[in-house]
Amino acid sequence: MRPPPWKPVLEQAIHANASERTAQYVQLATVKPNGRPSNRTLVFRGFFPVPDIDLDLLPSPTPSMKNLSAGGSTAHIDHTVPSPISRSPSDSFRQWNSSSSLHASRGETLAAVKLNTLLEFVTDIRSAKIAEEWSAGRVAHAEVCWYFPQTREQFRLAGAIHLLAPANSPLVQSVLPPWAPKDVDWEAERLRLWREISPSLRASFSWGPPGRPFLEGEQLSKLECMLPEDAASNLSADASSTLQDGVVNLTISLPPPAPHTVAQSSPTKEQQLIKIHDDALSHFGILLLDVEFVDHLDLKTVPQTRMHYKVRVPERTWGRISGLDWESKRVFS
Repeated sequence: MRPPPWKPVLEQAIHANASERTAQYVQLATVKPNGRPSNRTLVFRGFFPVPDIDLDLLPSPTPSMKNLSAGGSTAHIDHTVPSPISRSPSDSFRQWNSSSSLHASRGETLAAVKLNTLLEFVTDIRSAKIAEEWSAGRVAHAEVCWYFPQTREQFRLAGAIHLLAPANSPLVQSVLPPWAPKDVDWEAERLRLWREISPSLRASFSWGPPGRPFLEGEQLSKLECMLPEDAASNLSADASSTLQDGVVNLTISLPPPAPHTVAQSSPTKEQQLIKIHDDALSHFGILLLDVEFVDHLDLKTVPQTRMHYKVRVPERTWGRISGLDWESKRVFS
């Protein structure tokens, strides 16, 4: 089973536009419950990482390529482009694929190919769009519009968009792909992305909820949010900490209170930093776009080249994992 035909084309555009900072921004559009459109700009954080898998376990699908050009020649897509965003396997996948380090079962390979097509974006789970789109655990749908200025290409990717929220969050529950294996450690992937973003972006998750009025004279709690190990390295000799799953468990050794003392000591600076981190992390979520349709427009060619990629949904899909068989055709722009 090979990646969907649109994925190496998109990866080639990402690689060719790597020096263009604006090429990492996409516009993600959804529809509110009242029928009105909603749009926002997000940063593409990569595809859901998976370990190396033996693709030869599965047969390669027979591509269906149709060309509407006058010559009627078969459209060609180079599938040999190396992924510019390949990453080492995340902890989220190690437990699920731990039964075999070299070969996965057919079902695991199917799921790995599918998981590796999920586009990742970060979000604040307190924002209005979260309550609007994932209320009552419903599955939301979205479309991404992505323009690459150096190569003059536009991609529109549409599909179901899922929410990965903090475990046991009182604000919202995760709405994850129903076809995903139950053993995937989603929380590990959330913590991995949390560690990858900048300290200033991490700090923004500790501020007021998005859209809340800014009060006069209000001070932001912190302009940068250190990772737990950075804060822990500054702890005084009378404090100790342990790092588990990206969160510091802090134990402070304090002297016994003086007689007749009621008031407790104020939190230390290090304790305040840890609290800012934990509060910010509790608001941090990930959006996962499960692509079902891709419209690729290449403006360099004359005439312009436009390709449509659409997932086939067979009557019976092995392992109940759809989105692995695609049809591709060239259309007029």
